[in-house]
Amino acid sequence: MNKINLAILGLGRIGKVHAENIISLNECNLKIIIDPVSDFDNNFTDLGIKQSKHFDDLIEQIVEHPLWEQCQREQLLNQDGELKCPIEINRQLL
Repeated sequence: MNKINLAILGLGRIGKVHAENIISLNECNLKIIIDPVSDFDNNFTDLGIKQSKHFDDLIEQIVEHPLWEQCQREQLLNQDGELKCPIEINRQLL
């Protein structure tokens, strides 16, 4: 099963609740937490979750996705010829 990669923007009280919920789900990976104000939380670092104060680091996670080079152009389209690859969709939106 492919897990869905997620990010948290803002690690205030609600952001921490969302992060804990995402971590508890087997279907998801919390890849990065972006918060320009909060101090880094070692509990998340210990779980291998990247933390940054810069939004550009989130954009880099999307645009420079490590699996991008493995994508085949024909796999990016659904049966109607529309894009289905979230990496390519995100790249086009940026």
